[in-house]
Amino acid sequence: LSLICRGFSCNCDCFSHVCHCFSLIYSSIGYYSDCFSHVCYCLSLICNGFS
Repeated sequence: LSLICRGFSCNCDCFSHVCHCFSLIYSSIGYYSDCFSHVCYCLSLICNGFS
């Protein structure tokens, strides 16, 4: 499952399971945003419901 984020860049918040549009592409917590397809994937192992 992936969440579509409308915006130039996006960040997946796997704690609230909400995709937010930000200017950050990568964070040290383990978030990865594909800003070309505007789809956010959460790579954190503690996050359920994201691939």
